[in-house]
Amino acid sequence: GFKTAGFQDSIWVREVGGDYEDRLIVSVHIDDTLMACKSSATLEKFKTAFLTQFEGTDEGPVSTYLGTELICDRVNRTITFKQSVYVQKILQTYGAWDKPSVKTPLEAGVRLTKEDSDFCFF
Repeated sequence: GFKTAGFQDSIWVREVGGDYEDRLIVSVHIDDTLMACKSSATLEKFKTAFLTQFEGTDEGPVSTYLGTELICDRVNRTITFKQSVYVQKILQTYGAWDKPSVKTPLEAGVRLTKEDSDFCFF
């Protein structure tokens, strides 16, 4: 069966064996489910079984999940996650979307310590 990924209770992994010839990874968040598998045949078999047990729909290949854009490059076997839409929403919510951007005020490599600050650290 499935076991949690260990670092996240909403990510489940099923190793090879039983009815499935490849490892399956399933992420569940409220009413959103994302499934991944190296084999499209194994994934289709699992989706069919899943949808007979739970109410849902197969929306096809994923392009966004939980506000994150997913870009799958099957040729190079990469997945890119982009949060630009989420960042834009946050900036608009707090009235910062139309403000000019600024460079980081410190040079790269500068290390700060608590002695450098007027703030109180706990």
